[in-house]
Amino acid sequence: MAHSEILEFETLESIKTAVALLEGSTQDWWMIGGVAFLAHGVGSGALKDIDVLIGRADARQIEQGPDVQLLSRGESELFQSAHYFSCHAGEVPIEFMAELKVRKNDAWHLLAPKTRMRKMLGDVEVFVPDAGELIAIAQLFGREKDLARAAALGAMTSS
Repeated sequence: MAHSEILEFETLESIKTAVALLEGSTQDWWMIGGVAFLAHGVGSGALKDIDVLIGRADARQIEQGPDVQLLSRGESELFQSAHYFSCHAGEVPIEFMAELKVRKNDAWHLLAPKTRMRKMLGDVEVFVPDAGELIAIAQLFGREKDLARAAALGAMTSS
């Protein structure tokens, strides 16, 4: 199912912008968070941001582009990234992260998806982790919104 009917125009346009920025990528990339759950049929089409995992070399290239705002190194109590920047080319900001680490049980865990599925959102092709891995990522994040998305996707895949 193409989820174009549930995508807000602004969200879809920002997804298209992200994919266009990723066209010259030399390493695999994944959309995670809300976009990945939308691609699997969970959630609404209105997103606050678009989260993209990319490789370091591609991060260095993309962060030189127009409309890119370098952010802190992405360090917080929960997350840290070697590269962390945002592109504000549309209504929905696109956040790029290279070598994203997540803190769980007082240890840092590198987020390196092993699965990569091609999905269509509207008329744009995106890459996301498979359902099982996406659920595991959301559980690793451990935030309320992530756990709710994981539960919804788990319910869909088990029925």
